[in-house]
Amino acid sequence: MNFDLLNELTKLLHENELERAIELSENKLNELPSTDFHKVLNKNLLHLKPKLAIYLENFITSAIKYFSETPKPKKINFLEKVFGKKENKFESNVNLKAVYCEMNGFTINNDKWFIDLFAYDFYNGMDPEDLDWLCDFKFDSNNSLIITGLEELQAAFKNYMEHSENNNENEKKSMEICELIIILKLQELFRHTYIENNKKWTEIPILVTAHDYEMIYKIEK
Repeated sequence: MNFDLLNELTKLLHENELERAIELSENKLNELPSTDFHKVLNKNLLHLKPKLAIYLENFITSAIKYFSETPKPKKINFLEKVFGKKENKFESNVNLKAVYCEMNGFTINNDKWFIDLFAYDFYNGMDPEDLDWLCDFKFDSNNSLIITGLEELQAAFKNYMEHSENNNENEKKSMEICELIIILKLQELFRHTYIENNKKWTEIPILVTAHDYEMIYKIEK
């Protein structure tokens, strides 16, 4: 992994500089001799905006319904705790606080690239040293959204993994930058879908990355 570039991109994403992150990573790839991984430079995922909008709306509607129907322990105030004046009851209508999108481990799973969504009734921030809370989702998508349009890159990753003994250093460097660009293009898709819709779900922050990556982009108004 190109950790220097990864750290630069992560910093830019935390500063909400997605376009600069894409430009930086593409420039880095352009500095290397051409490989099949350079095909990512001419691609994006914006053709998926209509499908993603529907996918997000359906998921968030289901998550809100799930939270509203799931009892949650009500916090007891000091007087209740000391004097026991009231029983511990349950409250409903839990608010949806955040959604997390994760792309599958695409570099080694070449046959199908997809995303899944996870819902939370809390939001603990973007501290890279404290992202364990993302494991505590309360609701998840029961179907995935398949990513299309990057089939040439899927083939490039598959060929790279199946013929690792023949890969040279340039191919390795190109592959490592390409994988970061793919995540950035996914984040770009979410960003455009988010800002081009004026729906209830656009009031909820969405965090986007791929499996086993902490290069997370937070999308919110």
